[in-house]
Amino acid sequence: SFWVIDNLSSGSPGLECLSVLSFAAARSSRMKLGTSVMLLPLRSPVVTTQACNTIDILSNGRFVLGVGVGDSGSHIGVGGDPSQRGKKTTEYLRLVRELWAEGPTRFAGDAIQIDGYELTPRPIQDPHPPLWIGGHVPAAVTRAAHYADGFIAVGDTPQEAGALFDSLDEQAKALGRGPLTRVAHLYLGFANDTQEAAARVNAALTDRYQHPVDIGGNVEPHLLGTEADVLRVARKFLDVGVTHFILDPTGDGALALEHAEHFASHCREKILTG
Repeated sequence: SFWVIDNLSSGSPGLECLSVLSFAAARSSRMKLGTSVMLLPLRSPVVTTQACNTIDILSNGRFVLGVGVGDSGSHIGVGGDPSQRGKKTTEYLRLVRELWAEGPTRFAGDAIQIDGYELTPRPIQDPHPPLWIGGHVPAAVTRAAHYADGFIAVGDTPQEAGALFDSLDEQAKALGRGPLTRVAHLYLGFANDTQEAAARVNAALTDRYQHPVDIGGNVEPHLLGTEADVLRVARKFLDVGVTHFILDPTGDGALALEHAEHFASHCREKILTG
């Protein structure tokens, strides 16, 4: 699978995420294509849903939509009110699900009202591409329980992620829904020890986001250090029910590719076999 992040209004270098996935759809035939995460409240939900349908059609049903809220700076950068970003996210999630439903959409929200609009063509995947919500706060978990098919834990240790997933399943069950997909988005970096790997991550993220970044002393929200360190933490995530890893290899292009290839060839099977 191939995942991209939304850097809209962040000020950091990067290409627009859905445009990149459209290109990737044309240049591939098997791998899943996803966003982790796209900042839904910064975009028109109708235009965004049409774009997602387009990618799903172009890829023959390989698209996964991961969404998030975004920080206050991103909302200010596009002329939005950061104090309303949570409320707007919830409304847009409701609308996206309505647009994916069969038949004309009738929707009366605070920001958007639609009466009898039908968005076609429909996506390849039935009833729609998987919708995952990323985050690490209770509000994100509650949105996922109501509107999503999965939850992406971002920046959480295995224990913290497990607690979020358990809360997710409890809330989903109370709504008459089954268990949701459990996903972890993690930085990946091999080094002689975790401290060296963390320092590399800090340098890479500082360069990526154009401001100082320090992930702190607790590296267990990520796969960092020796191969043994990476395997140990990855297995902890499996123990709390994670079924999908979205890995962000850090460093310059060559080093990031080297780490991704090392994980694929030396770690993936070892994680599963114990």
